[in-house]
Amino acid sequence: MDAPLNSATLIGPGKAEELGRLVRDREATVVYFLNDLSSAQLARLAALTDCPVISCLDESNPRAPT
Repeated sequence: MDAPLNSATLIGPGKAEELGRLVRDREATVVYFLNDLSSAQLARLAALTDCPVISCLDESNPRAPT
């Protein structure tokens, strides 16, 4: 059974922790999501990963690539 998604971050808490570890281990400078994330989700994920998080499908997000 799939774990439920967390509305605060889109991904579950275990995946959020894993993402944070991957960002630190690989010294990532940005995280891209191919999902439409709210500004609150972007902020929470940025806080968890300590780097900018960009939602590629959110055209209203000024940080999204064009």
